[in-house]
Amino acid sequence: MNSPEKKKKDPDLELFTKFLQANSTLIADPNSSSRVRLGHTLSELGAKQNSISYAGTYDEAMAVIESRKPKLILCEFSLGNRSGLELLGEQRKQWPGSMDSVFALITGNASQSAVASA
Repeated sequence: MNSPEKKKKDPDLELFTKFLQANSTLIADPNSSSRVRLGHTLSELGAKQNSISYAGTYDEAMAVIESRKPKLILCEFSLGNRSGLELLGEQRKQWPGSMDSVFALITGNASQSAVASA
């Protein structure tokens, strides 16, 4: 008889789960479906629902950054007439203490110019 293999726990995943459980997150994306999917994925990974904030515009994202000081920001490259890169620059400029946060620029846009800008 073969004994069932014990699943090895991924130490990186465990560390990320602890990070999600202890910190607030911002998902900034003009596409509401994308925001919901990302939020659901983070919840499955251990984030608490009340620690996830959502923004559909640059201004909404700045307001969340100011009020919640999220430690993880997942931001679409294109936020309407502003960009995620601008948001990152403004966050770092306005709140120098935010250098310890993780800012991930994401995009569904595969154009070379968008990728090169990022």
